[in-house]
Amino acid sequence: MIQSFASTLYVLRYQLEQGEFRMKFHRLPGFFLLLGILVACNTGEPTPTPDIPLTVVALIKATISTATPAPTPTPQPTPTSQPMPTPQPTATPAPTPTPQSTPTPQPTATAQPRPTPQPTPTPVQLPALIALVPPPSGIASTSLGKSLTLQIEPGRPIAGRDIVFTLRGLQPWQRFTAEFVEPNGVSAEWVTENEATFAQINGKPVTKRDYWADAAGSAFLTRIATKDREGIWNMRLTVGEEVFSATYPVSQLQLEVRELKAAGVEFRRYDGLVTDSYYSSLVPASLALDLQGHLALVVERLSQILGLSSTSIPDLYLLGNENLLKQAGTSIGTDVTWEAGFYWRGAAGRGIYVRTDFFRSAAQMTVTHEYVHLLLDESFPNTTLPAWVNEGAATFYEVALGLESQRPDVVRRDIYTKADRVKVAAAKGTIFPLREIEDQRTWNKQTDKEKVSLQYSEAYMVIRYLIERFGEKALVSLLERLRMGDSLSAAIQSSTGVSYEQFEKNFLLGLTSWEDPLRLEVKTYVTEIDLVMKEVQSVSERRAQILQGAQAADYLPLVSKAQTLQIQISKIKPPSNMVETHSQVTNFMDKFVQWLTLELRYQESRDDSKHIAANGMIPEISARESMVLRAINSIEFNYRLP
Repeated sequence: MIQSFASTLYVLRYQLEQGEFRMKFHRLPGFFLLLGILVACNTGEPTPTPDIPLTVVALIKATISTATPAPTPTPQPTPTSQPMPTPQPTATPAPTPTPQSTPTPQPTATAQPRPTPQPTPTPVQLPALIALVPPPSGIASTSLGKSLTLQIEPGRPIAGRDIVFTLRGLQPWQRFTAEFVEPNGVSAEWVTENEATFAQINGKPVTKRDYWADAAGSAFLTRIATKDREGIWNMRLTVGEEVFSATYPVSQLQLEVRELKAAGVEFRRYDGLVTDSYYSSLVPASLALDLQGHLALVVERLSQILGLSSTSIPDLYLLGNENLLKQAGTSIGTDVTWEAGFYWRGAAGRGIYVRTDFFRSAAQMTVTHEYVHLLLDESFPNTTLPAWVNEGAATFYEVALGLESQRPDVVRRDIYTKADRVKVAAAKGTIFPLREIEDQRTWNKQTDKEKVSLQYSEAYMVIRYLIERFGEKALVSLLERLRMGDSLSAAIQSSTGVSYEQFEKNFLLGLTSWEDPLRLEVKTYVTEIDLVMKEVQSVSERRAQILQGAQAADYLPLVSKAQTLQIQISKIKPPSNMVETHSQVTNFMDKFVQWLTLELRYQESRDDSKHIAANGMIPEISARESMVLRAINSIEFNYRLP
């Protein structure tokens, strides 16, 4: 599930929108091509998002014969597990939303410190609905009233692409709630930055989420808009007792297309620089373009990694839902059951077929998976690859390249789900013997969804074991020996130096103690941070107990304990990808100690300035603690930590 290789996924967009460079590189076989993607501006209109020039290298080998075996399918992505939203630290916790399918326990919220009561300000009545009209700069901005302003980028949002919102003019560390309303007036399901959704206890989707301003009174949030359709959307912001609304238009990307009907499925055809995209109803035009850029990068990376290139870049067939994918499959002569996509090798309709009613990362992962099938099919012609080799390699590289993407945590979640599934099966004795998952046709006929998931997960783990134990060259060697006519047993013996039976035995033995090094490092780190945050909660609870009639002597052990925790945090070394999170934790602990120290100084001196300063820090303490708990909860979810 890959969002994009950083921002490079959109590198072809401007040229394609302007109708420039109509060459068909995917139809030029047999050469090494350098595609110089140039930015050609012939109007004064701004692009929806900034232009990013890129050179894409398409390495093309000589034409290799292609047979027409059965299509190789990709399983549907596992429905997005629902993470548990971090509760906000309040004296009386609100009802907690319940996740749909995750065992991750929810962190206990720390009670919010209680400030000296202050008079409640009279709410200012502001306009109920304000329309965001994008200016030529490409960033839309409007005043919501008084000091609040809202910016949206890009100023002309495109259906299927993310939108960044910036709210300014809040009080430092002020809490607010955000909600999005679809064009039909229904509140939209909230999607986290890592493509996960929430569900309440009653099963209804969560549509609102709390945010906090920073020290400057600004807040930033991103709408993961993969499934957002065109129309007039509404963003609602609840700040204190007031509700502000701003509308913004979402439009389809305008591409030069031609209509094409094919056996009951009507496609719009876009002739792209890299290949052609055929996309059905319910598929945003932006996806038809963006997946071309993704596919070009996949072609380049696999050429670098494996030294293999296809003779051409295949056409993309994008279907808006399951039924449309089935209709497309029927039209070319293949049955589609549980697949999210497949690669069709036939002369008519040859290309990669993908369902797109999942989040963008799933579509990208499916494209990668199916291109690997195409690559293996062309690079090792007239070779019947064992299913676990074929599917394992495709799954391995869909996640390996996904880890290079903008949202690697989406892919990590998938990796650890696969790994845990296989480890559990091995422990229960329900794992497939490798010889039972060698035949591709038998593999494709499997209809039990749990077994289908186990097949792919196991194949992924076997190929991962092969590469981690013997290196990437061992996989290429294995494929080459199979191409030369060796049996699978002989090919494994030649590539690894051990027999097929011993290879499988070693794989199963290794599963019992297997752990991803990064996951283990993250688990150790999160465990240490969790212990500290529980101690912080204990300090806060003790403070609440002695708040009335407190004396300096009562506060002294609280400050001492907080200082000890501060030192403990400073000694914890975070994993390389947790540095930002650790900075959040460190800053929170520093402020926590500072706050308690101010309260202690007030108890010692009765200096009202200390009292006022301490109470003034409460919004920051509350906001920082909530953000730390949310960050830790997100890590536990993405890494599938108990």
